[in-house]
Amino acid sequence: MANYETGNNTFVNPYNFISLDENCSKGIDYKTQKLKGKLTGWLVCSLETKTPIFIPNTTKVFEDNNKIRSMDFFSYKNLAGISANNLNEIKKPKPVIPGSEIRGTIRSAYEAVTNSCLSTIDDNKALYKRVQSPAKSGQLVFQQNKWQIIECNRCRLPKHWVDIDDNQININGDNYQEGQEVFVSINYDSYKINEIYKNQKRGLKKGYLHIGEYNENKNYESVFLHKFDRRSGKIRIKDIDQKLIPEILNGLIINILMYRSKINQTPEHGKYLHVDYGKMRTISDIVNEFKNNKNEINLFNKKLKEKYPDVFNYLNGALINFVHHYTSGRFYLSPAAIGREVFFNQLNEIIHSYEPCNRVNNLCNSCALFGLAGEKDAACSRIRFTDAISLENYDYLDSITLKELSSPKLSATEFYLFKPDNAHLWNYDYAVNWNSNRYGIPGYSPQIRGRKFYWHQKFTEEQRPYPWENQSEATERNVHVRPLKYGKFKFKVYFNNITDEELNQLLWTLELGGKGSHAHKIGMGKSIGLGSIQIKVDKIKKRVLHIVDKEVIYDFEEIDKPEYSDVEAQLREKTDAIDEFLKITNYDDAPNNISYPYNDGDEKKTYEWFVANKRAEQGTGTSPVINKTLPKITDDNVGLPTYREC
Repeated sequence: MANYETGNNTFVNPYNFISLDENCSKGIDYKTQKLKGKLTGWLVCSLETKTPIFIPNTTKVFEDNNKIRSMDFFSYKNLAGISANNLNEIKKPKPVIPGSEIRGTIRSAYEAVTNSCLSTIDDNKALYKRVQSPAKSGQLVFQQNKWQIIECNRCRLPKHWVDIDDNQININGDNYQEGQEVFVSINYDSYKINEIYKNQKRGLKKGYLHIGEYNENKNYESVFLHKFDRRSGKIRIKDIDQKLIPEILNGLIINILMYRSKINQTPEHGKYLHVDYGKMRTISDIVNEFKNNKNEINLFNKKLKEKYPDVFNYLNGALINFVHHYTSGRFYLSPAAIGREVFFNQLNEIIHSYEPCNRVNNLCNSCALFGLAGEKDAACSRIRFTDAISLENYDYLDSITLKELSSPKLSATEFYLFKPDNAHLWNYDYAVNWNSNRYGIPGYSPQIRGRKFYWHQKFTEEQRPYPWENQSEATERNVHVRPLKYGKFKFKVYFNNITDEELNQLLWTLELGGKGSHAHKIGMGKSIGLGSIQIKVDKIKKRVLHIVDKEVIYDFEEIDKPEYSDVEAQLREKTDAIDEFLKITNYDDAPNNISYPYNDGDEKKTYEWFVANKRAEQGTGTSPVINKTLPKITDDNVGLPTYREC
């Protein structure tokens, strides 16, 4: 297993986080705020690109060379009826930026500068992380009205004995099933199976067949054998705190479904299904029902049997791999020996007061202005963004294949979470120090880094290849696009019954405090250098009422912008994050060397940097120690080192 040392290069991660304050600023009643709002009118705005941008026209996705997807820039042209096979056969359209795109960009910025909630976060999303240390083997059973784990030895069954075809497992000419009782002889020096049979024979040991997920480099399948205590001769059983069972079982199911959703995409992986995964589903509804009523575990088990009988039957007897954290009493179950742990904590339990607003009488600043669409309550937006229509002087780049765009990796806890004191490794459930607290540092509470924003990447006409341009062989994970090289646009923002404070904060956010060096990010490819724009408010029109001869006359008058320094001072009273916001939105002073993590000699394999970051200096493969964490936005040096093998 390779060891690593600091390499010769540095990079700046494409994204960073604007810190959260101690508590989210909430407490606004929507009806009261609307009654306070006396301002109605509109803003006339200009938008100019600072770098090329791309916003997809989804009316048609082309399949260039039957390999990668191709999309044109958004316009009012419906491409669905176009018979062309690729972008180059289509006349360049007049570009449009949808109002929804501008609204999303401005709302994110407004949330950051007004200490508002994290409105777009999926607070029910399962949190998980891959682990590098092998788990123990066991069999999950429901007996004597409680769930337990029978500890097992895992013995190796040569892969070449096994043939899987048409959902059938064939071993040396006989058909078998996952979890089937088998009888084996074992070489205990290597824990390798010498013989396997369906029926008992003298001298053979009873076990249970386990066929793991497909891996072309795998040499062995497995047989699980119950462990026996040498003194008592009884089966070794791991007792589980039954109050934790709903979350433990749900984590295992989520883990299985994550494996299956990924691996079903290739024929080799789908040769054999351990269970009818059409029936396998999460049990989150009844888990949440009992989360705050953990003394009713018998009722939970009854509901599980009745509502999800297929799930219950699979779990009872399932061959699993487990890790037991003694400090918390939690068990993490996985279908793989070296797999992933699905955590007990969910984002809504970590972000606390920053969870998305859900009551119209307790809104944050942003939801009070931009609106709320919750499960129980709703509030109309008091502002509306029109589409941005291009002026005549626009220009496109030639169509180009983008670098592979990475989805958010919440499992990268060295970036997404703050490092706790004295911790070698940490995640959404626990932190460990291999020397003193191997099974969890007592009192640990995960703290997220904040709101995700992307650094700007300055664009010059001469730089080739462009930072967003794919330089390797394209795959189905790449996208071929026609970015807008340059363009100027006009759009309006209508406002209705808003306060002076809300208007001033909206203006400051749109123009980023009037600082000409700053810019927003919009559209696809923010992480690879696309999407930088500047917005200028050209006019502010507000409605005024006159009474003439006892008749109400509506008119509109132009008003001046506020003094932005005064608005900024008011915003600084709401949040401590203004300096971070202004630094990451500064286009002119954007950092250089922006790149996803990489190691010397290979800029493609981001994952290997995270491996090296846990094996450099103190870390090993089985006892990883996180070496570097994401710097804060306001640090003098926001870069990170590459690594190299040593």
